[in-house]
Amino acid sequence: VLALYLVVGIGLWVFVLQTERFAPRAGSSTTSMSRPASTGGSALPQDHPQVALPEEVTTRIAELVAQANAAPQDPEAWRTLAEVQFRASQIDPSYRSAALTSYQRLSELAPNNLDALRGLGNVYYDLEEYPKAIDHYQRYLVLKPDDPGTQTDLGTEYLCGGQVDLAI
Repeated sequence: VLALYLVVGIGLWVFVLQTERFAPRAGSSTTSMSRPASTGGSALPQDHPQVALPEEVTTRIAELVAQANAAPQDPEAWRTLAEVQFRASQIDPSYRSAALTSYQRLSELAPNNLDALRGLGNVYYDLEEYPKAIDHYQRYLVLKPDDPGTQTDLGTEYLCGGQVDLAI
């Protein structure tokens, strides 16, 4: 019985993923490579109810803020805080500016910190400040040129900006 539930569950999961992958969203173009108009930083449809972070998460973020402020010269505290805030900003865009500030602080403490450079690029991308995102991705790739994820991010930035030759 358990195996049957697993097979049916996995089958439904695959079906939903395939349906979402191939079904165009309302108002979207299937041929456009550029990012859709700003949706406030959320991939949810406009009529979707607001998604809130669980209270445990907001409490943990507050604890990390306190820890980072208590150790203003500790890059690891700021890295952890920035990464958690960035992840939270994927659900609640109000955390985006806090993540930016924390990554900037980490960058001040460790100017060549790879997490700070990539994190700043990611936040600037989400803020639709593409030239700043490109700058941080380029600085990251000077230090770690073989990172395929960041190469892809930079290529995407170029492609969305119409710079196909640089994207390639």
